[in-house]
Amino acid sequence: MLSSCVCSYNLGSGVANVIVNGTFSDGRWHRVKAVRDGQTGKLTVDDYGAQTGRSPGKMRQLNVNGVLYVGGMKEIALHTNRQYSGGLVGCVSHFTLSTDYHLSLVEDAADGKNINTCTN
Repeated sequence: MLSSCVCSYNLGSGVANVIVNGTFSDGRWHRVKAVRDGQTGKLTVDDYGAQTGRSPGKMRQLNVNGVLYVGGMKEIALHTNRQYSGGLVGCVSHFTLSTDYHLSLVEDAADGKNINTCTN
């Protein structure tokens, strides 16, 4: 089943979406890498190739004060101004932010909800 992996960020002048299309809700483990340099964002999933996007406006700095959510949150439609209605469907074993911040989502997760097992 074809699905999408989306990385969204807002530097203050509007949302940038970087989208990689592929088959990700297949029960297999996937590796995701998201890199942002100034206004430009790059998203790579497995061997599907990298996709890039650019945020509008002139802002270049991302301020993150709080927890990083991978996959979803309660009332996701409300918190994303209805941009998203659902969270992650699929299996992500490793998530890399920038080039050197690696998260092993299975071993290092602080909390998880609606988590199922995956194959291979």
